[in-house]
Amino acid sequence: MIGKESKLKGAASINEVMAILEERRKRGEWIYEQQRSYEHAEKVSQAKERCKKVLKELAALGFIDEMTMIKITDIMPANLMLLKQVIAGENKSYDEDQVNKIFAITSGK
Repeated sequence: MIGKESKLKGAASINEVMAILEERRKRGEWIYEQQRSYEHAEKVSQAKERCKKVLKELAALGFIDEMTMIKITDIMPANLMLLKQVIAGENKSYDEDQVNKIFAITSGK
């Protein structure tokens, strides 16, 4: 939306995006781009409750920033290699023990 300032700034998970778009659809504020975004979010989203639980557990670790936690929960890496690829783009490096702790949380082990 050109010319409008964002009220909230920060990262949003796919599930949060879906909730925002559902609310706008109920109010009738639905444009083509929002419809396409919602369709994409539906395809790639994970279970809401599981994502909330994983986010909470990752935050408890204390060494991961918010943006990285959201990336991890949006993707929910199925193996260590994928997890390493997700966190590789960050400015911070993680040791093997930290990566294993993250993977244990995301894999439910």
